[in-house]
Amino acid sequence: MPDPPKETWLKSLWNDLSQTPRNLWTFSTIVAALGLLFIAASKIPSPFGWKSHGPAEFARDVGIALLVAPLVTIIYEGGTRRSARLTELREYINAAMVSFTTKEMWREIHDQIVHRNLTRRNVEITITYRRELADDDGNTIAVPEGVAVLEVNYEYDLFRYVGTSERVWVRHALDFHMWDDGLRVPCFNSATVIKEGAKTEYGKNSPQIYDQNLGIVEIPVALSGGESAHIITNRFEKIFIPGMYIVIMPDIVTQAEEATNTKTITLRIKGLPDHLEANATVWFGPHHDEFKKEPDKLEWNYRWPMLAGQGISVVFTKKTGVAIAESSRATEERSAA
Repeated sequence: MPDPPKETWLKSLWNDLSQTPRNLWTFSTIVAALGLLFIAASKIPSPFGWKSHGPAEFARDVGIALLVAPLVTIIYEGGTRRSARLTELREYINAAMVSFTTKEMWREIHDQIVHRNLTRRNVEITITYRRELADDDGNTIAVPEGVAVLEVNYEYDLFRYVGTSERVWVRHALDFHMWDDGLRVPCFNSATVIKEGAKTEYGKNSPQIYDQNLGIVEIPVALSGGESAHIITNRFEKIFIPGMYIVIMPDIVTQAEEATNTKTITLRIKGLPDHLEANATVWFGPHHDEFKKEPDKLEWNYRWPMLAGQGISVVFTKKTGVAIAESSRATEERSAA
């Protein structure tokens, strides 16, 4: 079923004016007619032969005022009516929501979702499995057995529904509890903001955006209502093998309204060793089984909205045959000992 056509501001204004009470229209018409009479009277030569143009100018100014007053009144009345309708609708929605939840819960939903008015679109997450890293001097650092470093490239379009061109803060957090002194991970490698062709880049653990005590970056982005910016972050994360990597969405994730067939989230895994396998799933909601894996690819796609606080779990395990062989070999070694 096609979406209904969007209401333009001109059509919206016409709808508001068409609902103006009839008595206000009548009064405004009478006042405007009086204004026209005063303007016409200002053009009539004085029968008393006055040389001063004062009376004519006064009549003209009164006529203009009488013409402008009805227009201002009708527009103001229409705007006031719209504001009153929105207030009434908001109160109705609040009352309806509170009827089956608590005031505190609805207030939290409003503050975290409705009031924030930000969405992430076209999310693409690419995870590259790494067994080696390079330090700042270019030396190779081997990742210990039982541990893996994931290079996570996370990009998306940040869209703002309404608001002035004030800064919004985009937050990304590391799994900082997994800090490894030897590998110097987790860490942010880079962050990039692209808006209207202009690119702003931040380097590794940039002090402009990075809080090293919390492992969090907060990226300032100036967005007005209806604008978007493309965000790209790259990081190293540490996990154990077998183990799990989790991505939590701090904002609502949706498809772009103008392209409903696009994917909301795409997850790809690269460089996975042959003895390991990976599986990805989304958290919560009625669509937890809708994170579809592409055949013969380490790629998953999700087309539904995802609420703030929900996320993705990526589980890395050893393949069944490999795990059995290793278990048998360990048993034989213990028996021989």
